[in-house]
Amino acid sequence: MGLVAVQSILGEPDELVQMVWMLEGYDVLFLEILVSCPNIGDDLWANSGKAIESCRRVRQETDLPLILKLSVANDVDEIVPAVQGIVDAFSINSVPWRIAFPEQRSPLERFGGGGVSGKAAQPYTWPLLRKLTRMSDIPVIGPSVWDYGDIAGVRKLGAGAIGIGSAALRYPWRPTLFVRRDQKERR
Repeated sequence: MGLVAVQSILGEPDELVQMVWMLEGYDVLFLEILVSCPNIGDDLWANSGKAIESCRRVRQETDLPLILKLSVANDVDEIVPAVQGIVDAFSINSVPWRIAFPEQRSPLERFGGGGVSGKAAQPYTWPLLRKLTRMSDIPVIGPSVWDYGDIAGVRKLGAGAIGIGSAALRYPWRPTLFVRRDQKERR
């Protein structure tokens, strides 16, 4: 079967276990468990127990490295200590619109709410990055990289890897340019 570098999964703990089984036979390198998404109801964000149970159940079913995708809406003070030794890295999702712009209606409201990425998300996601690196020795993927200078910014905050998400959607050539430039400058 084809290569799937990172497979993101979202659902109830039992559904996640079924997804892990369904992915057998694919060349998945990492599994990313989403316990945050700006386009779903608040229950997933508010339920730290469900997030922790999801990680435990998936870990029982696979030896693949697990990335836990958190949000500024998650209770990381409760979740992070409970997933030590279970997950291999953290990533940080976009910021729910209602958190970034509480007084404004989201233009994506009819689709579930929408999220804020890139520069507008940095005042929320970068402090979470710093907090996670101070709470745990689990590597954190630096979020909200929008331009090349942001790579140095997330590294300074302790990122163990760099994530280029929404910038790649708007500017598909950016990740390649960033990686080449970064490799050249780090030699």
